[in-house]
Amino acid sequence: MCLEKGIHICAIKGSWQLDNSIQSKVMAMALTIAAEIEPDLISLRTKEALQARKNKRMPKRQGKRKLDKFRPEIEALLNNGSTQK
Repeated sequence: MCLEKGIHICAIKGSWQLDNSIQSKVMAMALTIAAEIEPDLISLRTKEALQARKNKRMPKRQGKRKLDKFRPEIEALLNNGSTQK
């Protein structure tokens, strides 16, 4: 779309540009492919991280919980035969 409007893009840090040359067309195609693949890679990494978390049996939520201040009392009740209900 930029080329159709006569706009040339130059990246100073990577020292590449998008214009009407063959090299820029290859670069644009590579960037397009990377953009199309990236959502799939993000999904794969997320699934792998969730599986690793599940395998380690890590709690879903870490940090303070509402009943933490009552923990000693709860444990004492459980040890004395009370049910969780």
